[in-house]
Amino acid sequence: MAHPKQSLKIDIPCRNSSNNAMDAAKLSTESPSIPTPRCHPDDTRASTPDIQTSPPSLTHPSLASSMHEPDKDSSPPDASSPVLVHRSAVSQQTPSEHEAEEQLGILVRVEGVLKQLETENKLYLQRETQLRHELANLQDSMRLMDVERQELLTQLRDVTTEREEWKAMARRKQADMTQLRDDLQLARDEIRLLTNEQLRLHHRNKDLAVHVQRLDTLVYGKF
Repeated sequence: MAHPKQSLKIDIPCRNSSNNAMDAAKLSTESPSIPTPRCHPDDTRASTPDIQTSPPSLTHPSLASSMHEPDKDSSPPDASSPVLVHRSAVSQQTPSEHEAEEQLGILVRVEGVLKQLETENKLYLQRETQLRHELANLQDSMRLMDVERQELLTQLRDVTTEREEWKAMARRKQADMTQLRDDLQLARDEIRLLTNEQLRLHHRNKDLAVHVQRLDTLVYGKF
């Protein structure tokens, strides 16, 4: 007895934002430490380009033909049979689980990148703090060097003033010494003149003594 052909219709639920929200909620209960992302209906396919939107049971040609053209010898399958329920459950759960695993992998990678960035940020903050301390120390050193430079400039001005005073004093002493040399030379000239005059007077005294002696001889010789 030939059975009439009966078209088998399987309602395949499309994956929308509500299913993604349910999958994200299930993922958040399984891994509470990872935040649940907000999925938009349009970016599900963009985030998981390798996931097929149709169930794998309908993409296979032989399986699709067997679904549309049932076996003539066998009776038409009941919609409430366990095989169809299991097959529909697999077709509903497998893509969402695969998508959840991919989202979990993406979240794990993002979390790793965030931890790495946080570690690098801490290192950069420590380096910035160290550089700030070094900059403050260098600024203190520059201020101290500026104060020392001002003190040295003041001392240099004092030394320059004192040197000019000593130079003026040396010039005055040099002038005094020149004047003393001139006075000494004049004194020597006067001493030489006096010595010559003394010698001349000494010779004149001798001549006068000879004349006096002659006069005495003449006077006393008469008497």
